[in-house]
Amino acid sequence: VPWKSLGKEPVIVIIDRVFILAHPAPDGRTLT
Repeated sequence: VPWKSLGKEPVIVIIDRVFILAHPAPDGRTLT
C-alpha cells in the first residue's frame, strides 16, 4: 500500500479500510 502517497490524507485510508471491513460484516450478518 502506498502509504507515502496517502500520507497527506491518512483519514481516507482509515475510512476506506473501515468501509471494506464494515460492508461485508453487516451484510453477512443480515443474510445469516
